[in-house]
Amino acid sequence: MRKSVVRAIGWKKGLGPSKCNSAAVKSGARKGGGVKGGGVKAVNKSQVVDRKVKASSGDFMENLMMEYMKLKSRKRKGKLEQSVYRKQKQKVPKLEGHKVLSKGEVLKTHHDNVGKYPNIVCRVESFCDSVKLFDSRRKQLVEQMGFGGFLELDMDNIPRQFCYWLMARILEDGTMVFGEGEVLPLCASQVRAVLGIPMGSKPVPMDIGEDEDKIMLVKSLYDVYGVGPKQETISLKRVSEVLCPVDSENNPVPLVTESDEEEFMVAFLIVVLGKILCTTTNSSNLAASLIPSLTVATQASEYDWCTFTMDWLCDSAHRFQAKFLRDGFRSGSGGSFLFVMIFYLDHLHRRPLQWGVFPKVKVWNSSQIKAALMEDKISRDEYGKLLALDIAYGEEHPLDPRDKECMRRPVTAGTATLASHNQEKEREKVDDVVAVVLDKVMEKLTPRLETFVEGVVGRAFSSFVTKMTTQHNVGNGTVDFCSTDSHLATGSTGGVIPPNRKHAEKIVPAACTGDNMEVEDEQRTCKLTVQDKRVLNFVRGWKELKNENAVGPSIIECDGMDASQRDCYRVLSPRSRVGNQYVRMASVLYTKTWSEQHTMKRVLLDPSYSHFVCLGQGDFKELGQKLLIRFIWQQVFVPVLDTKEKDAEHWFCLALDMKGQRIWMIDSMHDDAYERHEKNVNKLALGELFQLSGLTWEEGTISTWGRDSFPVTQPDTCSCGAIMLVAIKHCVRSFDVAFHMDKIHTLRKNLFLSDVNNDLNQMKPKLEDVLPKERRGSRRGEFGTENTVLGSSSVLLN
Repeated sequence: MRKSVVRAIGWKKGLGPSKCNSAAVKSGARKGGGVKGGGVKAVNKSQVVDRKVKASSGDFMENLMMEYMKLKSRKRKGKLEQSVYRKQKQKVPKLEGHKVLSKGEVLKTHHDNVGKYPNIVCRVESFCDSVKLFDSRRKQLVEQMGFGGFLELDMDNIPRQFCYWLMARILEDGTMVFGEGEVLPLCASQVRAVLGIPMGSKPVPMDIGEDEDKIMLVKSLYDVYGVGPKQETISLKRVSEVLCPVDSENNPVPLVTESDEEEFMVAFLIVVLGKILCTTTNSSNLAASLIPSLTVATQASEYDWCTFTMDWLCDSAHRFQAKFLRDGFRSGSGGSFLFVMIFYLDHLHRRPLQWGVFPKVKVWNSSQIKAALMEDKISRDEYGKLLALDIAYGEEHPLDPRDKECMRRPVTAGTATLASHNQEKEREKVDDVVAVVLDKVMEKLTPRLETFVEGVVGRAFSSFVTKMTTQHNVGNGTVDFCSTDSHLATGSTGGVIPPNRKHAEKIVPAACTGDNMEVEDEQRTCKLTVQDKRVLNFVRGWKELKNENAVGPSIIECDGMDASQRDCYRVLSPRSRVGNQYVRMASVLYTKTWSEQHTMKRVLLDPSYSHFVCLGQGDFKELGQKLLIRFIWQQVFVPVLDTKEKDAEHWFCLALDMKGQRIWMIDSMHDDAYERHEKNVNKLALGELFQLSGLTWEEGTISTWGRDSFPVTQPDTCSCGAIMLVAIKHCVRSFDVAFHMDKIHTLRKNLFLSDVNNDLNQMKPKLEDVLPKERRGSRRGEFGTENTVLGSSSVLLN
């Protein structure tokens, strides 16, 4: 029994019976002693058997222990390898971005960590609003640049959450991962097909090098559109305002000169890059690395903007993926979202939208994008329901209907009758539904309409009563805003208008009284805001002080130069002359305003220069170095106050068109202005003054320029200053466009309101503290003071 068990175990461990027996024999021979006398010692048979059993069992146990130890060592080694593998696996955990993508919680994770919508910048709505205002010449310039496809772009907005979800699926190698894991590559040719931008042979420059013209252009862009402590970035808001300014009738201001067209092309390229092609997470400013590309705006069609846009997208995807994979979210991203969104929607497995029309921006609008996303939406915060369709632009789309030709074949009479009958029934059903809806809408709106009409009638009646009451009080001598003391009524000449000078004829409609000046008649005073009325009444109330030396508080201020209540009154009053201080303030305010609106510099010189030089009280070099700005000028305006006759001062202005090389005389009083002011013009020494700026200026250059008189005529004896300032604002745009002048009181009012409402007026946010407080209520009969009339008017208007 024992042998069978031992042999079975030995066989199981790989030790056969023969091995056991042979081992036992050898062991017994060693233990039985050596050979002596050539014989073998005789032993008992039972002893031999016992020895064999003992020897075989001992070897077996030894071999069994060896096999056991080997097996145990193998197990330990396996466990060690498994532990090392686990440690290595723990060192490289699954990235958070992959977890978020696998769970389909891209938008949910972003909202949980950030708490607001993604910072996705693509201002297509503001871009489309600007493009809609373009006139034919601006559209022609855009076509010339190669960006004509954007002229037909019509979108209210783009879905920011979807664009963030889509950026999580764009890899830095320029590939896009669709909902079910399909991967499609992106390239520059697809950018061309979607956006229709130029794909020329030249690469877009990313460095201006040492080209002086480009350096000066970039410098001027920073000076005009720059923001920040050191003007290190370009403001997209400022550029958008200059892109297509409109006049008082909401018509685009025409591009007159070649420099105006160049400025427009540069501004358009800035807006396209900052809002459509190369967006960043900073929605307000243009990326500084894009500045060198603006130097080729006028030759934009020769450069490869498709590859440029694609490279910017890949770089944005790289930065997005780096943080998204690490943290599972990112606050926002940049890139051409318009391109990636349209490309994604075009390659979904759904019926295409005008597949053969290019560029694709002509086809898609906000409603169609919303409809396509509803089909692709899995849940509230997840997209990717539809499969991807790997098809190139230009190929035949498999889901595009191919039976279009059969629809053009003639239809039989029976079929036509049946179709028309069905259409009539459908039309009747639609009419019934529309009628029901209209009845319900009118039923709900009727009470509100009645209330609205009653309110309008009541306000109109109250306004009429207030006007009648005010006129009654004015007739009684209680309030008189427009009268002027005799000592303030000195005009330009102190006498009557020369007989050879006719009054200016008003041309309707009036259009050109300044850059941002509204043209209003008395009949249109209802457009004035309550704040405007309060400011006008407060300024006109200065005459009630009856003290010439009381200047009153500052109303307009810019960079330390201000205009007081008295100075503003002299602008508003029809019988007063604009004072020297107001023109000094205007020189600072207008120059700063023009620097933000135009690339080439426009300068309104401080009148102190002409005043001291003409009186011989100062050296023109010292004064010029203090007042003249060193820059590339296009227009320089030099206002002069002629004080030859006491109490008969007269304002005129010398305007120098540096590009057209002409001198314009703005004088609303005299036809022979050059002859009358020849001495003063020579004293100004403008040619020598320009040499101080450091520009290459040859002596005697101005003497070769042509001379013209700007056609403007004042209808009275004291409005020369106001007309001069309005004419200067007009000439900043063009000297050749006709100037249409309003009634003098309207011109003065519009001039003052445009200045006081200028965004660069540092007193504008402080006017509420300067103006007297409104009185919301008044006792019966208290209409005798100025503040009471103003307060009651404000109540009725509100």
